Amino acid sequence: MSQQVSDAASYGAPRFTLAQRVRIGRYRPLIIACAVFAACLAIIASIGSAPLSYYDLASMATSGATLAITAVGQTLVILSGGFDLSAGAVVSLVNVT
Repeated sequence: MSQQVSDAASYGAPRFTLAQRVRIGRYRPLIIACAVFAACLAIIASIGSAPLSYYDLASMATSGATLAITAVGQTLVILSGGFDLSAGAVVSLVNVT
């Protein structure tokens, strides 16, 4: 009562091993973040009348850095079991130029 199993699965698309899937899974958030950033950059470049300049990229980086630092701080507060509602007010005060 033995059945012969064909190797039909081996002829299809190449399969990832478990180790490869774990490596890809580990970097999935980073890959998604880079893809979203690239999509936003492409949208901004297509909307604007002029190509992106160094000033535009520097402005986006400094605006994003403030939000990223705030997100890291809020993550630490939430992981420690607290909840800080003043982060929005602090960010709005810091971003005034």
